[in-house]
Amino acid sequence: MQRIKYLVQKEFRQIFREKANLGIIFLMPFVQLLILGFAITTDIKNIKLIIVDKDRTSLSQQVVESFYSSDIFHFQGLASSEKEAILQMDRGRSQTILVIPYNFKRSLETNNQANVQLILDGVDGNSAGIAAGYASQILNTLQQKWIVSKLAKTGNTKIPVHQIILEPRMLYNSSLEGKRNIVPGIVAMLVTMITLFLTAINVVKEKERGTLEQLMVTPLKGYEIIIGKMIPFAILGFALLNVGILAAGVFFGIWISGHLLTLYLLSIIYMGTTLGLGILISTLANNQQQAMLMAWFFSIFSLLLSGFFVPIENMPDVIQLITYLNPLRYYLEVVRGIFLKGSGLFDLWPELLAMTTFGVLIISLASVRFQKRLK
Repeated sequence: MQRIKYLVQKEFRQIFREKANLGIIFLMPFVQLLILGFAITTDIKNIKLIIVDKDRTSLSQQVVESFYSSDIFHFQGLASSEKEAILQMDRGRSQTILVIPYNFKRSLETNNQANVQLILDGVDGNSAGIAAGYASQILNTLQQKWIVSKLAKTGNTKIPVHQIILEPRMLYNSSLEGKRNIVPGIVAMLVTMITLFLTAINVVKEKERGTLEQLMVTPLKGYEIIIGKMIPFAILGFALLNVGILAAGVFFGIWISGHLLTLYLLSIIYMGTTLGLGILISTLANNQQQAMLMAWFFSIFSLLLSGFFVPIENMPDVIQLITYLNPLRYYLEVVRGIFLKGSGLFDLWPELLAMTTFGVLIISLASVRFQKRLK
């Protein structure tokens, strides 16, 4: 134990000998969290909208005003015809066109039904679908107001039986802010990348400088060297996790809903996987460039298949099966669950079991490979 302690002290001296490492380890991830937290969002806002109002009545004007006052759509003005509006869309000045037909008011008053046309720029299919949903929501809200107003004029304050009013209730993210989903994911991503990259590069750097060979001739055993290499970067990863937690709360207002100790425990278990993988990469790479490329490949692979950008349920069935081999998938569920839902160990036991299994397997494989390199 005493020999591991001295090795850990030696690792910390080596890390902090270069002052630039402090910025790389703490300042750069902090800046990344702030920039990415504000920049990456799944919210669709400022959708450019042009309206073609052919009816020009009081009811059609209410439709125009409803879209004009919306925070979702950025009203670009009225067009005299569909042809003119589509020409503006071709030039990139509009993403959505709402066409209010002739006799719009008369159809509502006589048939209780009127059709409006929504023309969407389908280049970005996801945004177009969301824009259509927002437009439908605005029109449904306006329709309910008209129904209540009409019934009030007749002295009847009850909604007819055939009217169904849906009142959605959003749990864990009542305002549907994309940052509440993105920021915890960025924290998990940074913990992954820092612990993986630093471990892999540090060991390979010692191999290049020849200091690893000096450790081999000491009384230190292989497992002691591995533990001594992992502990400093586990501490740094733990410190970075706390920086991320504070940044998420102070700058984004996203404080942990669950128990902090639960997050600490599961993070330490997960870091066993990333640290072990860093050791494994160092046994496969001959220089720092190779180590960086291998670590970068794994980071991108794990990030894209973790559900950070695209929900796993939306992926093809074969890819969904592959995601079960991705440790970040489980840690992302842990971080989001504790941050947003207040999940406890009982709720996260499948993720705990998966991360523990991955950690044991990867550390064992890294130890075997490292022992062979020592021999």
